[in-house]
Amino acid sequence: MTLGPSIALLPLMERTRNGIAAMLDTFGRVPLFYYLLHIPLIHAMALVVWYLRDGAFGAERFATAPYVFIQDPQQQWSLSLLYLVFAIDVAILYVACRWYMHVKATRPRWWMRYV
Repeated sequence: MTLGPSIALLPLMERTRNGIAAMLDTFGRVPLFYYLLHIPLIHAMALVVWYLRDGAFGAERFATAPYVFIQDPQQQWSLSLLYLVFAIDVAILYVACRWYMHVKATRPRWWMRYV
């Protein structure tokens, strides 16, 4: 269901020039860089949130499968907290990707074609 409309709207979206398109273009110019940064950033942000909520980093929470604590209501994040952390992560990644996009454009190296 999502692939068909996406393909149909792709020509229209390529001609769109606004702030959201520019932001998505930034991520699209350095996709591997984004991919390599997002996992450690999400992990670090989760540790920060656990520290702010519980007063401890709780790294042992990440030693096993991610669904270990899901049954305990005290361990669950609210949806608003999850959206806030998501927005902060995307903002941090946007700044990092924009910086790397500029570095990639001004000082190209052979390996930057891949990252």
